[in-house]
Amino acid sequence: MTDFWRRWLTVASAATEATGLLLVLAALVGPPAVLFDFLYYPGEADVVSADTLAFTLGVTGAVTAGWGATMAFAFHRSDNALALSVSRALVPGLAIWFVLDGVVSVSTGATLNLIGNTVLLSLFIPPLVASRHELIGQRA
Repeated sequence: MTDFWRRWLTVASAATEATGLLLVLAALVGPPAVLFDFLYYPGEADVVSADTLAFTLGVTGAVTAGWGATMAFAFHRSDNALALSVSRALVPGLAIWFVLDGVVSVSTGATLNLIGNTVLLSLFIPPLVASRHELIGQRA
């Protein structure tokens, strides 16, 4: 994996971490219903209590921030073998997240969440595609 793509993945990971931190911030300073009102089409959301929303948003944000921090650390390191190993693990993780999050988003009516998910996923696709021969060929 070239330094360019490793740096790209570091930035994409930092963006994931920032997204998680923003979700945590939204949960803490609220009202979290504002975010849910944005994700659902007007009049669709049957919003539950603010405490439940804050908890859900905060936990989701914390997990997302932790995932981003872990990736950023791994890609920031100068060890190319580590970056390739993490990239190899990242592909199924991203696929599972994107599909399951998409299914939940559509089935619960929060279809606009797919836009943010697609933007986040698109940050990871170019370096993973550019490095695909290394990811497939090298064993870590």
